[in-house]
Order: sequence, then C-alpha cells, then structure tokens
Amino acid sequence: ADLFRESGDGDKERVIPFHLGDVLEGAGMADRTLRPGDKVRVYPATVKRVKDRFVHVSGAVQDTGRYAYRDNMTLKDLILQANGFTEGASLRNVAVTRMVERQGRSGSRAKTIEVPLVDREVNPKDVNFSVGDTARALEAAASFSLRHRDRVFIRKDPSFQPQRTVTVEGEVQYPGEYTLLRDNERLSSIIQRAGGVLSTGYLKGGRLLRKQAQADEGFRAKKPSKQVIVEMNQAVRGDMSSDIILQPGDEIVIPSQPNTVAVRGNVANEGLIKHRDGRRVDYYLDRAGGIRDSTQAIYLTQASGATFRVKTGWFRRTPQVDDGAVIRVTRKQPSSQGEGTDIAQIVTEVTGILSSALTVLVLVTRATN
Repeated sequence: ADLFRESGDGDKERVIPFHLGDVLEGAGMADRTLRPGDKVRVYPATVKRVKDRFVHVSGAVQDTGRYAYRDNMTLKDLILQANGFTEGASLRNVAVTRMVERQGRSGSRAKTIEVPLVDREVNPKDVNFSVGDTARALEAAASFSLRHRDRVFIRKDPSFQPQRTVTVEGEVQYPGEYTLLRDNERLSSIIQRAGGVLSTGYLKGGRLLRKQAQADEGFRAKKPSKQVIVEMNQAVRGDMSSDIILQPGDEIVIPSQPNTVAVRGNVANEGLIKHRDGRRVDYYLDRAGGIRDSTQAIYLTQASGATFRVKTGWFRRTPQVDDGAVIRVTRKQPSSQGEGTDIAQIVTEVTGILSSALTVLVLVTRATN
C-alpha cells in the first residue's frame, strides 16, 4: 500500500510506501498519525495485465489512428503499420507525447520527446523520399522504443507543395493534364503549352470550369464545378483583363465550331437556327416564329457564358449574336386564383346592376301612372 501526502505548500506530493500486513498487525507504520488531505491506496494482491494497450499516430502518415501496443514495440513498427510516410512528411523530428507521473498539482501530466529521423547535417529540403531516405528514417525510428499510450505526431514540411495541375480538353493540339509552373500562370500560357487551338476549335466558346469548396460539418466538401465567365479569344490575343490566373483543378474546354444559335422558351418554334455573322437577336426570334403574347423577358447567353437581358421596343437595336449563343424567352407566370382584377367581369356585374335598377324604375313609373 502507499500513503500519498502533500507538502506544506501543496506543490508536491510525496509517496510513502508501507507494508499493509505489518500495519494490520500493529507494526511498521501503524502508529503514524494521518494528516488532513492524506490518501491511502491499497493495491490488490495480484495486479492484472492491461489488455487494451495502444499507441496513436497522426500527421503525415498514410493511415492515421490508434494501433495495438505490444511489448518492445518501436517507432519504426508503428510507422510501418500506418503504411509509411506521406509525401511531404518532415523527417527532421518526430514528436512523441508520453504520459508521466505528475509532480504536485501544477506539475505536467505528459512530456514531448523529439525523435530525429535524419542527421542534423542533412538539409530537410534534400530529403526527396527516395528508397534510401525512407530506409534511413526507418532505421533511426527502430532505435526508439514506444510505451503504452504514446501519441506520435509526424509533422508536414511547411515548404513542401505537391504538383498543382489543370486539365485542357477539346480542340487543342495536345489535350491533357498540365502542371502549373508558377503561382500566377495564366490561361493563355496553358493554351499555348497545349499546342494552341486547332482549326476546328471555337475559342470564343471556350469554357473555364472551376471546382468550388464549401465547409460542411467540419470538413471541406467539393461542390460541382462552375463556369468562370471569360473571353478566351481576348485572353489569347493578349488582353490581360481577360487572361485570368488559373487555380489548381481548373478545367479548360475548347469546343468545336457549332455554327448554330439555340432559341428556347416562349416562341412559336423552339430549336437551332443556323448562325449568320452580324445578325441580331430579333433575326433569330423571327426565324423561330416570333415570341408569344405571354412573354415576360428575353435573355441572351453569348458563347463565352456572359448573359444579358435584351431590351426591345421602338428605336432599340437588339445585340449581335455569337455563334453558339442561346436566346431564352421567358413566360409570364399566370395569376393565382382570386388575385388581380378582371375588368370584363366588373363591367358585366355593373351592367347587370344598372339593368336591374332600370327595370325597377320602369315598373314603378307604370304603377304610379
């Protein structure tokens, strides 16, 4: 058994072991006076072995988490069970947090041990995760023994950056995946590296798709890609305002020449109409049979994705339409039952009231005569 007694200032706790059998027989520490705050711990005759022994690893390893601890387990054993390092792991020092016996109320419950896995003379930037680098790191890890409840943290190298890529598809000379060579690489540079646009390609209708991220219950989930409105033909010609800086994961799609304009919505005949240079919105609406009386608005989406509301009327010229554009005519929503004013119904009701009043007046006049 043990007697736990705090010092006078309360900063330290002293452990005084004693033989329980002697005390019960009136010998040993049986006559020692207990003080307020003393604690006596009596241990069982047989101490069972802890079955659920474990260690934990996090950070730059393939499979983080909790692993069963076994006798003589080393840091190397744990790293191998976690399927090794991820690319970009910092091998300068591995942090191992270990539980320790607390000294007093303000004492630490744990300590951190820094375990070096590469020689101090080696620059971490020179570690390229070749077979030799990994083997040397694991050899160093084999010399460090773990204990039950140890928590191992493999840091990531803050200077490491994986290759960041974009994709080019469609009517270019060399479609495929391209690595961004610098942080501010622009759209025109990637198209040039892809060999340029083929004669069958339609650069004005090119699309730039960008993946969007959102926070969702503590992790970042990917939204569907959205189109970035950009005039690719202007970007390739050197217009810096259109030559957008690309981001990792961007997709560039160059379509073939469509030679048509789509007319949809509240028109007499929806469909595709052959594109003619210089023609305006009203030309294509006429070819679709004209708009219906219930039309609310007309929208023009050019080949680049830019969308405008078309204003019509006397002395207004509708805009010219790009090849591959879409003209959309929306319809007015019907009024809900009971809403609005029905003029015809009001006129009918008023006429009926006036007719009834006139009939009564005629009958009264005849009766008086």
